Amino acid sequence: MSDAYPGPPADRFPSNAEALAQAFDNMEKQALALKHAQARGDQAAFSTASRLLREAQVIFLRIHNRFPAETATFLAARQEEVLDGVAFDPFAPPLLTDGTPDAKDD
Repeated sequence: MSDAYPGPPADRFPSNAEALAQAFDNMEKQALALKHAQARGDQAAFSTASRLLREAQVIFLRIHNRFPAETATFLAARQEEVLDGVAFDPFAPPLLTDGTPDAKDD
C-alpha cells in the first residue's frame, strides 16, 4: 500500500467502515452509470463511468488488502441488508407490475 495515507498503519483510515461504505457506494454508482451510458450509446459517458469505476475499485481493494476481516464483515452485512429488503439491489432486474422480472432490460 502506498503512503498516501500518513500516520501509523492502524490509523490510515479514520473510519474503516465509513471508507468501505463510501468506496462500495461509489462502485455501485459508477456501475449503474456505466450500464445507463451503454444503454444510451453514449461513449463519452461510458468512458468516464468506466474510469471512475476503476478508481473506485482501486480504493475499495486498497482498503480490502489492508483490512480483509473488516471488509468481509462489511460485505456480509451489506448482502444481508439486500436479502432482508432493507437495501436496494441496483443490479436486480426491474419488475413488471405483476411482480415478474422484466426481460426486455437484459
